[in-house]
Amino acid sequence: MTRVRSRRVPSTPGRRVTLGWKNMALIAALLSCARPHRETRLVHGPPAPFLSVRTARFVLIASAYADLEARRLVARGGKDDTALVALGLCSDEDCARKAMGPAAAPFDAELGPFLASGWERDAARARTAIDASAELLSEAEDVIAPKLGGQLGLSWPDENVPIVVTAAPGARQGEEALDAAALDVSGPCFEGAAIVECAFHRAIEGAKTRSALLAAVDELRPDLTHDVVLFAAGDAVRQLTAAYDPARHFPNARAGHPEVFAWLAREWPKRVRDEVGARAFGLRMAREAK
Repeated sequence: MTRVRSRRVPSTPGRRVTLGWKNMALIAALLSCARPHRETRLVHGPPAPFLSVRTARFVLIASAYADLEARRLVARGGKDDTALVALGLCSDEDCARKAMGPAAAPFDAELGPFLASGWERDAARARTAIDASAELLSEAEDVIAPKLGGQLGLSWPDENVPIVVTAAPGARQGEEALDAAALDVSGPCFEGAAIVECAFHRAIEGAKTRSALLAAVDELRPDLTHDVVLFAAGDAVRQLTAAYDPARHFPNARAGHPEVFAWLAREWPKRVRDEVGARAFGLRMAREAK
């Protein structure tokens, strides 16, 4: 398989890149290859507690603080993982303590031993996943972002979308991974091109108030907004490479409203061809999809 060197470019407002058909075919081939995780040889000495790789629109982050909290969450059987994003953005211990608030003391008691013995292995696994994912995203985002933005009537924010990555055994898996605060390296988001769907799912969720289509749906049927996000993100990757099947990676994510996804599968091509405006499509979906 041809390997394409990933690009690290800053995010710039209004950036548009036109790719030729040969490059499009190369991107599709790259995305269709499901890459197994490679073992990473550990270097001597403890790794930094904060690792990040930027693409044009995303920043993938591995943080010892988020990783430790993910492990603690699994150990106590908790479901509230909202603190993981704040911890993932922390590059030092003081920030992590502030992010934990009242729970800082027990977290702090476990942090030292974890940094000394557990983080090295987790950091290696997370970095392997991040590097492979950044390569896929950097080749796909310049094609998908403008198409998705046009289909949803969405203006993307200038800030890179953070994606916090953990390597905590037992973290949220399956279709839950799409909406989890952090992505676990053993989950379905790191199977081949699924990371592109997971990344753009997050990007749309974070910018949905800037979308004319989603705002129209939300006016009449707010319960369907998430379904549109699910469908649009998955379909955008499928349009780029026919080998990608969102239902294979997240089989139960669309189970709640099968009739809504059937309606979208039938009608979405009209939006892709711009036969119906973004807001008009959203209003029509809210009235017709049951």
